[in-house]
Order: sequence, then structure tokens, then C-alpha cells
Amino acid sequence: MEKSNAFFEIPKCPACGKAHKYSLAVIRSSYMFGVSETDTPTEKRMRRLFTCPKTGTEFEGLVVLQDDPKNKIVSIAVEGLLDEEPSPMKADTTVEVQQIGVISPHSKALYEAGKAILLDSITTGREFCKSMIGTSTGAIPLYLGLLTFLLPEKFVLGSAGGVTIATPAIGFLLAAILFTLGYLPISGRFSLDLIEEIEQALEKNLAYRKRFIWSGLTVFVLSTLLAIWAILLNLGVK
Repeated sequence: MEKSNAFFEIPKCPACGKAHKYSLAVIRSSYMFGVSETDTPTEKRMRRLFTCPKTGTEFEGLVVLQDDPKNKIVSIAVEGLLDEEPSPMKADTTVEVQQIGVISPHSKALYEAGKAILLDSITTGREFCKSMIGTSTGAIPLYLGLLTFLLPEKFVLGSAGGVTIATPAIGFLLAAILFTLGYLPISGRFSLDLIEEIEQALEKNLAYRKRFIWSGLTVFVLSTLLAIWAILLNLGVK
């Protein structure tokens, strides 16, 4: 992945009517195989939001760039406003912005839907961990209660039998601990003015919680299977 900068100007802002210069971060990925010499560059079109520096009003525009078959564009992001032309830096490609205007109701609905999905990805993971904490801890007395019902009162367990019966209960407890770690909030610092820091914090949050969710589920499923096996072994003992 390679990051470069493209610089462009919006000649007439729909909010204030003045011209503004913006910096665009372009992420490209190189392809060495599956590309023919006859392949020609194509247009890459992505709709992005811009902020008027005079009024703070958001508006949208369709950003058009030339996409090289050997160095394809993965994503683009508006980094911010440029007060002066950064002459020491070279723009990586010619950028054209079309269909500049206020945010349409359709686009606004899509942005709100994306925001909801983003927030749900965090809250859903925490709520799942919270529910699995109760499920895992509740599985321990349920499992031991079934064994108490199946085994006679003066039944003596050997070392192997004790390990067989205790392992599922320990597994359920371990699963509850993993889900508890996944439920706990993650500490970290980021600036609301820097999109990159917000994205990094979000990815870190999701990766952290996902790791504990899958670990807890694996331990819980294995413990459930071991509990079923232990119960089947002791059927008919009483």
C-alpha cells in the first residue's frame, strides 16, 4: 500500500461561493500479476464530504481520479483545507470534482446508516459479551446440578473421573473471564479532529473485542461438549 497526496481546488463552494483548496490522501495498491500492457487507465469515482472553512457547512462532491491498472486506487480521503499551494509537494494525479452541492437526502440517509452500523459494531460486541458472561456462569451450577442428580450420594470419584467432571466447569469459568475482558471498556486517547486516529482507535477496539469473543466462544463450546460427554458417561450410574 502506498499513500500519496493530490491537491485540487473547488472553484465555487456551495456554502459561501468562494474557491477552496483541499488536500486528498490517495491509497494505492500495486499489482504485478494479472495486468496486461494493453490495459488503459480508467476513471475512479468516489463521493466524498467537504467542509466549508468559512461557514463550517458540509457539502458533497464526486471526486474523479485516473486509476492506473498497475497501481490501483484503494481509497481516498479528504485530509483538509490548504491555505497556500504546497509547491514543494507534487500532486500524484489530476483530480476533478464534479456534482458539487449540498448533501442530498439520499446521501444523508446513507451517511446516517453508516454511522449507525459503525456504532452498532461496538455496542453489539459489548452486549454479546455481557449476555455470554451470564450464560457461562449460569452453565456451571446447571452442569453440576445435573451431575448431582445423576450420581449417587456416596459415589466416590477417582482422579480421572474428578478431572473429567471438573474440566467443563473450569472451562465455563474461563469462558466467563474471557467474555468479561471483552466487555470491559478499552482505554486510549485520540483526537476527534483527526479521522485517522478515530479509525485506528475503532479498529483497535473491534480487534480487541473480537479476539476475546472468539476465544470465549471456543472455550464455551468445548466446555459444553465436554459437559455433555461427562453427563453421558455417568448416565445409569445411580
